[in-house]
Amino acid sequence: MKRALVSMVFLAACGPQEAQVGSSQDPVGASLAAPLAASEFGIAFRSDWNIVRNGIFTEGGTIRVQYDAARLPGCRGEQNGKPAWSITGYAQVNDGPVQSFEAGGFSPSSGTSAPVVQLPAAGKVAFWFNVTNVWGCSEWDSNFGHNFVYEVAPQPRIVFDAAWSETVVGTPGSNPTLVVDYDLSRLPDCRATYSGLPTWEILVWWRFDGGATQYTPVTVAHGSERVAAPARIAIPTGAKEIELWFKSSDRGGCVQYDSDFGSNYRWHVN
Repeated sequence: MKRALVSMVFLAACGPQEAQVGSSQDPVGASLAAPLAASEFGIAFRSDWNIVRNGIFTEGGTIRVQYDAARLPGCRGEQNGKPAWSITGYAQVNDGPVQSFEAGGFSPSSGTSAPVVQLPAAGKVAFWFNVTNVWGCSEWDSNFGHNFVYEVAPQPRIVFDAAWSETVVGTPGSNPTLVVDYDLSRLPDCRATYSGLPTWEILVWWRFDGGATQYTPVTVAHGSERVAAPARIAIPTGAKEIELWFKSSDRGGCVQYDSDFGSNYRWHVN
């Protein structure tokens, strides 16, 4: 899909250049200096061929995209006093589905907020743009066919593996959400069933800075079995430490804990 989209006319001037947020009087990109929502990032493709980014793109977040139509000045024209041309933006994370959005020209959604691109996985995100009109003209802004590619950092996570090791990926607190991956073999008991269906569950419990405790499952039903499911924990503003432990239980009253011998697992949150 992506290869076919970049096979016509390529416009990229001197190539993409990174700029600091708010470093230009250009309104496209300067507005990205405003605070964004949690897990939301920004990117602006400016008329001077610089590209402005706000935040480190991270798995699970979204990117608000701004595009200056002056980057694709061709294929212009009007019908009935309205633009008969439009610019479509495309984004793709790794080899996933291509996301498309309105980026300029005739736009049924004009006047609404900037389009948003989803980041479902870590890896790379690529952007490219296409202007077309009703008479068949088509031109591309695609970094000379290579597209504009950026890293997507993994969401911070803590992995509890079967070998009784705990591995931290990323920096807890660098993103508003912390992922917990738990290998169910660490709590092998308390697996009672009823009519062939599991009646057990494993929960992760946590608290920040010695505060109130909360919990959520690290298992999910899958047919007649229970399988592991990553838990996502929201990190409150100002938190300094997270404390984790796990509890397995079933309908027969069996209870088993994984809590670092009662001390619980603790990490600093930046």
